[in-house]
Amino acid sequence: MKIAGKAVLIHPPTISEACLRHSKDFIKAEGLFITVQDKGNNGSIDGVWIAVVTDGSRILSHCDLGVNGISMVIFEKSGLYITEKLTGEFLMEMACTFPKALVRLEDFSSGHAFSYLSRFRARLPLIDDDSQGTGAVVLAGLPPAGRLSSLTPKDHRFLFCGAGSGGVGVAKQVLVFCTLKGLSTEETRSRIWLVDSKGLVYQGREGVADYKQHYAGPPVTDLHIVRFIKPTALIGFSVKGGFTETVIRRMASQTLRPIIFPLSNTSQLSYGGSVISASGSHFQAEGFGGRQWEPGQANNMYIFPYRSSRGADRGLSLGTIPCRAPSFTDSMVVASALGLTESLACDERSLEFIHPRIARYRDVSARVAVRVIRTAHSGTGVDRSTDLRQNAQLLEFIERCGGPDDTPKLTSINN
Repeated sequence: MKIAGKAVLIHPPTISEACLRHSKDFIKAEGLFITVQDKGNNGSIDGVWIAVVTDGSRILSHCDLGVNGISMVIFEKSGLYITEKLTGEFLMEMACTFPKALVRLEDFSSGHAFSYLSRFRARLPLIDDDSQGTGAVVLAGLPPAGRLSSLTPKDHRFLFCGAGSGGVGVAKQVLVFCTLKGLSTEETRSRIWLVDSKGLVYQGREGVADYKQHYAGPPVTDLHIVRFIKPTALIGFSVKGGFTETVIRRMASQTLRPIIFPLSNTSQLSYGGSVISASGSHFQAEGFGGRQWEPGQANNMYIFPYRSSRGADRGLSLGTIPCRAPSFTDSMVVASALGLTESLACDERSLEFIHPRIARYRDVSARVAVRVIRTAHSGTGVDRSTDLRQNAQLLEFIERCGGPDDTPKLTSINN
């Protein structure tokens, strides 16, 4: 099966259903389970280059699924389920025993994800799927979407529907990106708004979590959020009330070509007309205005390692591991986004795509890896592989590391 067909099977909504049914459809043990009985023994794990880890505390839109969350990381072929009480110990052991290994946090709850990133990202290559991976994919879509809408970064107003680790994390990446484009931090922050389960996040509202406070706007004077903010971009991590026809029509009446990113893995919502859209789920092409429109998919497969049954690693794994980066910086996240943006082919641009086709996954993710490596050894100076700095054929090298069966030869890039 081609990669575009596989993506439908291994990504939402299919993987969501697999998580819900894991304990009922259990066939055999896969992945690695770390429980409280393993306390003090996490250092005995060996042979790790990439670890995709979850505590099951926020699997997709289903909240805490506990041990069933292992299904979310099994398809990565490097999955670990770990109880919440041992995550800190596990990450400490990874930093000490496997400092070169890439650790990806998958579907941790908001408080957990931000806490572990803050504590451990300087000690090992640690990346969070929801905030940094999704953030990079969103960032990659903004420049092409901006060209289609004729809006510059200073013209945008971003409304995030959902203020968990995904919403707040992506808001942070948008802030970093806009400041690189010349806006001040305060200018950018004033253009970012969050909506959580209790409504708009604003200054003085009771019960706002600390990690949301940085994006709390001034007190609301209009109860109609879209009318009050006049967002040019709506980025969603929750579908409850956020992506109604009324909301979309209101945005279209205020902005010539609004940007709509429903990333909450819905399989039921779709939009046409003037909207510039990319979703977290796969949709078939639809006819509108006398032509066929191929819906965009903002898929983390370009950014994070996808591991097939043969062990394929691309994107950030082949960007971080070869250059032996001891940590993963914000500028490397932006680099992965720019690598994805620059990978748009001419025909994709002419068809108003804002992300490349999934079928080009292998080529695109290799280019993402090159961008990450170049940033690691130029702007941030965190790489330890000095030989790659002089490699003029870095893209060809990365592609060779994948091999003809898309299996990376890790021994050749980590000795």
